[in-house]
Amino acid sequence: MIQEARKLIAFLFQRSGKDSLDENEIYMTLSYELGWLTPAEAKEFIQRGLEQGLLQETDAGYTPTFDTASVDVPLGFEVDGSIVQIEQEDLVTVIAGVLAGRDMREEQARSRIQKRAEQEHVIPEVAALLVAHEHGVDVQPYLERARKAVKNM
Repeated sequence: MIQEARKLIAFLFQRSGKDSLDENEIYMTLSYELGWLTPAEAKEFIQRGLEQGLLQETDAGYTPTFDTASVDVPLGFEVDGSIVQIEQEDLVTVIAGVLAGRDMREEQARSRIQKRAEQEHVIPEVAALLVAHEHGVDVQPYLERARKAVKNM
């Protein structure tokens, strides 16, 4: 589902032609203008985008953490409230998706994470943090999820 969220973020930024959008621009577009989400769902989508590393907060509002121009948004693209009502994806999937938006394909990211886990003798979630950090990703938003993964072992 992270791919759908990437498409939606790309859609919003491609449609606006802006590099950053404030919270009101995002949720007003999704809820009132397009009618795809309720205002609460649109706000939850922003929060999920931050948690999944697809959006980052700046002084100017929110900016995507990936090149939105490189995302192919199909003609007639639409979403509904299910985009925010899904279970959170596992940390490896989230980080592989973030890395895929930067400098590699998702399969490459997963392969690097798996290889790093084997080399360092750590769980995949910790390896994902290490690989992400090496590629310039701010891992701070993911630390709590990694801690929970370790705790649940």
